[in-house]
Order: sequence, then structure tokens, then C-alpha cells
Amino acid sequence: TGGTAQFSLSAATAPEVGSSFTLIDAGTLDPDSLFTDLILPTLPSGQYWDVIYDTVNGEVRLEIIESLAFGADFTGDGLVNSLDVDIWTANVGITSGAQIIQGDADLDGDVDLADYLVLMEQIVAGVPSIVSTGTVPEPSALLLAMMAASMCGARRRP
Repeated sequence: TGGTAQFSLSAATAPEVGSSFTLIDAGTLDPDSLFTDLILPTLPSGQYWDVIYDTVNGEVRLEIIESLAFGADFTGDGLVNSLDVDIWTANVGITSGAQIIQGDADLDGDVDLADYLVLMEQIVAGVPSIVSTGTVPEPSALLLAMMAASMCGARRRP
């Protein structure tokens, strides 16, 4: 575990969704292998570098994918659930260059405890990730607002 993966493309290479680039072809790969720093070219919005640690074929490769990932919905399926926990667990320890699809819920470039807290908050909320990112008034604040509105409308008639 550890190390930096730095990857760049030649000017002649136009990356597209579905493109795949093998970084390591070792024959065997330790299941605990993980780059902790990722330095990768910027992709258009909604496209991400997926780092594949293929222990069966003994290779590490990069694939360009599209995703609707948002908040702690790392899979982009509109739900925050155990699949998202699995992604966070597989990538915890990345210290730079992480993307949302790798478990970076707070978008600070790493996968750490802060991302786990966002993940747990959204799982406990039990709502789709896109809804849980909005602000919802506290019940007491909502009650006060309703009372104030009713008082404005309740005028005494002489």
C-alpha cells in the first residue's frame, strides 16, 4: 500500500469514455495494493478516472467512465447504501487525487474519515443523495414560521 500513480496523455490522445490504460502488468498483484496519491489529467465534467486494481490478471489500469455520482453516492445510482460503503472501504487511505467515485464525498482530494462521516450521515438520513445535500429547516423553526404566518393572517375584526 502506498506510492504515487502519475499519468499523462500525449497531445495526440483524445480520451473518451470507455478508454482504458494499463499502468502495471505484473502477472500477480497483492490484494492490498493501493496508490495513495493520484496525479491524473483533468477530464470533462461527469467523467472520471476509475482506478482498477485487477488482482486476478495482476494489473492496475485506468478507465474513463461517466457517472452521476453526487455527495456520498459514489456509484451514481441515486442511492447511498452498502455499495457506496464498499467503495469508501476499498479506497480509504488515498491522500491526494481522489475523486468522488473513489469515495471522496467532501471533494477535498482524499478518502478519509471526513468522507466516511458524510457517507454515514446520508445513509442514516435514508434519502437519495441529491435530496440530502439541501438544507431542511429544523422542525422547531418550521413551527415558528407557521405560527408567525398564522398570526399575521389572524386579525381581529371590530
